[in-house]
Amino acid sequence: MKTLLGLDTEELCELVQELGEPAYRGKQLAEWIYGRGAQMFDEMTNLPDTLRVALGREYVVGRSAILAEQRSKDGTIKLLLALKNGGEIIPLRKRGNKGDFTSTCRKTPLNLPLQKGETSTLRQAQGERDELINAGSGDEILRCAQNDTGNLIETVGIPYADRFSCCLSTQVGCPVGCVFCATGLGGFSRNLTAGEIVDQVLSVQEAAGGRRVDHVVFMGMGEPLLNYEATLKAMRLLNREMGIAMRHLTVSTWATFRAYAGWRRRNCRSRWRYRSMPGPISSAGGWSPG
Repeated sequence: MKTLLGLDTEELCELVQELGEPAYRGKQLAEWIYGRGAQMFDEMTNLPDTLRVALGREYVVGRSAILAEQRSKDGTIKLLLALKNGGEIIPLRKRGNKGDFTSTCRKTPLNLPLQKGETSTLRQAQGERDELINAGSGDEILRCAQNDTGNLIETVGIPYADRFSCCLSTQVGCPVGCVFCATGLGGFSRNLTAGEIVDQVLSVQEAAGGRRVDHVVFMGMGEPLLNYEATLKAMRLLNREMGIAMRHLTVSTWATFRAYAGWRRRNCRSRWRYRSMPGPISSAGGWSPG
């Protein structure tokens, strides 16, 4: 099944015209997906039944499942999402009487440099760790992908007095290996699509009871500019389809000069947070306008 999330209004208009409907139906479809966060075609009540049936034969909206949710006292929301194109989803064991779930989702090698006197064989034998996923509700069953290491991502909603910000992931894992970042320890699985990036904002809004996200930071899992085209399209969708101003989109990166130069040529009016290249000591630089 093909996914609609990630298509802009123009692309959705072309799609519905191919299905024999007028172009304005594409605008309605975009409003349901990006404006109202609809997950099923049955929710789109102003679309004709014939169109909903036709869409259902070949397409899905493409929203991810929220597997786990954590909330802090200040209102911060952290979500664990299972991507729709992942592997088999299975229930995992419950532990304890306090409603906490702990499960081993997958094992991945630690991608750390060998210490003095340590052999690669020893590291291979000792370098597997269990990824523990904790869910906050005792009534929900925590599920995770058994066979697909590219199925799980995290996103965070951060409330402030004057705004609601969302921290987005752009990759499953990360290939960069910055020494200050835990994400790279699990290795790299794959890039996210533009739709999977935007879906994180929709999921955070849903978990927040409909509160609108108006600021976005690309500071979650992965290096945004190593997923260049999807990151760029996601930013355009957030801006044009969801109404988040470009100046409220911030990209955290250790970008190569070529990627940065390409970004500037495209006149992206976003903000930058530059991280130094990975090495013995890594630090974050200051803010600079895009």
